[in-house]
Amino acid sequence: MLSILRGGARSAIVPVVAAVVVFFFGQTANTSNSYHKQLSEIYKNTTITGYFTDINGKQVGNLQVEAANINSLYHSGYITDLSVSWDMKYYYLGISRFADGTEREIEPLYVPQGFAAETIRNHMQRGPSIVGTNDIRTVPEFFYSDNIIMEFIDGFDESFLAKPTGDMPDNEVCCMIPTSLMKEKGINLGDTIRVATDETVYSEKYGAEIFYEIDLKVVGCFEKQGSEDLIYVPLSMVFDTERIWGKRDMLTGAPEETFDTGYTAGPEQNGYLSRFTFKSAVFKLADTGKLSEFKDYLEKAGYSQVNKIGNIREFVVLRDQKFNNVVNNINQQIRYLNVLYPCLYVLVGIIAVIISYLMTASRRMEFAVMRGLGTTKRQTFFSFFAEQVILSAAGCVLGLIVWRLLAGTVIPMHRVLITGFLVCYFTGSAVSVSIMNGRAVSEILSDRD
Repeated sequence: MLSILRGGARSAIVPVVAAVVVFFFGQTANTSNSYHKQLSEIYKNTTITGYFTDINGKQVGNLQVEAANINSLYHSGYITDLSVSWDMKYYYLGISRFADGTEREIEPLYVPQGFAAETIRNHMQRGPSIVGTNDIRTVPEFFYSDNIIMEFIDGFDESFLAKPTGDMPDNEVCCMIPTSLMKEKGINLGDTIRVATDETVYSEKYGAEIFYEIDLKVVGCFEKQGSEDLIYVPLSMVFDTERIWGKRDMLTGAPEETFDTGYTAGPEQNGYLSRFTFKSAVFKLADTGKLSEFKDYLEKAGYSQVNKIGNIREFVVLRDQKFNNVVNNINQQIRYLNVLYPCLYVLVGIIAVIISYLMTASRRMEFAVMRGLGTTKRQTFFSFFAEQVILSAAGCVLGLIVWRLLAGTVIPMHRVLITGFLVCYFTGSAVSVSIMNGRAVSEILSDRD
């Protein structure tokens, strides 16, 4: 300790250098750690949406997506929150029951003879549609909308679309209609409206063939985005949702079974699914970390890409451009650090060895005096080596204290780098002291600065 004090400003060089190195390593380690943490947060918090489209990637609706393919995709285990839609044309007949329970007789739409029937059907085909879906926010009308203005009667919200029809009160088919239609037809929330489809049935009551009628209870309304007065009903109105989602209360979330966990679609289920096609299909990626793996799955399964036809002529688009740009940018920064940091660490290690050698060489007169007074080589080695250990360790402790005060915690990588610096410095000191110890006193005294 006395030799350290005698060294004065010269002895202070080692702890100052060590403290600066510790602070430098803290900055570099935290920079690298922050990039990895950002990458982890992006994978954790980013949602990637996928949807079916046409060959040009323009349409999100009016498609022909086979239900069997949707089922296979859902149970692959790669996607979650699958939402689909189908539609059929309707002709508005009137209000069959008011919200207060008052019923009203409505004349059916009779099927005329000859060309008049075709005229009515053509008129329906040019008119609006009933859309069945389990999520109104993913249907083509609202696919690009950030906000949907909606209103519901008490006890209802948009989630009713994802429930089986049998769960509704009195087995009623509930619906949402645009406010424009409500204003035009004098409809209020809670009323039940009657519409006709282009299917025909024979009515015993009227003794004639009529267009098939459906009663829909209006439980919600919305501000429409398009030109048509679309009516939204639960997907389960015409499609047995158990065929894809299984027995569950809400058609959201990941599949309960996947092909990896033993899911299989039997002949009866495949036969049912083969009879249905959906007009739109939207999903979310269950794990963004498996984006590349999912793309490989789509390619192997034969799904088509925009402007590139595969075995399955259904085109899938993933909205992952922003995600990929951010991830690629962070990965590029990490690659730069991975190349730069090893060079910096080697340079710091070399500096540690050089400083330890210069500090030892600067004490040659004390070496000579101690050796001249009969001190053994072993004693001189441990005396000077211990001095360098104390100085470098004190500098590292000082650097850590300053770092904790200014930056906070010390991450594991920071500790590893400090340990590496000390190992380099201790090694350089041991080698320097050994070289000095191996020389004669006269040779040490004859050295010039």
